[in-house]
Amino acid sequence: MELYRRTKTLVGDSRRKRKTLRSKEGRLIVTSEEQHLRWHQHFEEVFRLSATSTPEALSVSSSPPRLLDINSEPPSDSEVAEAVLSLKTGKAPGFDLITAEMLQADLTFAVDVLTPLIEKIWTAEELPDDRNKGLLITCLKKVISASAITEEALHCCQFPLKSSAG
Repeated sequence: MELYRRTKTLVGDSRRKRKTLRSKEGRLIVTSEEQHLRWHQHFEEVFRLSATSTPEALSVSSSPPRLLDINSEPPSDSEVAEAVLSLKTGKAPGFDLITAEMLQADLTFAVDVLTPLIEKIWTAEELPDDRNKGLLITCLKKVISASAITEEALHCCQFPLKSSAG
């Protein structure tokens, strides 16, 4: 989501478009104050208890809620291996330049490396900070001649690059 928002900001179309809001009569509401009042009215209607509600109907049922049998343990080695094998091949690698083919070439090594990493993320319930890093590649819609690309590359190389490491 963060990468998508940054891309939209770079493109320049970062204006948020609002959905239209209408009154009960179907009239378009344009001011923020009127919209706020309409939402207030809507939620009052939704959450208002009807006069016919009885205390018995509102009380919690005596039977305990049914618990779902969901395994909340970190994934096992076999689950990690199954996930690695299910990765699509022939796709571009991510920021780390690791392809699905690399992981599938030595499955036992991949599982031995990935399982502790996944367990650490699972128990800490925190993702690494570099998960938002990505590569943005411009895909040109029009065909550009090779000479135009070469001229542009030469023009760009005439200026010294500034290092951000300083």
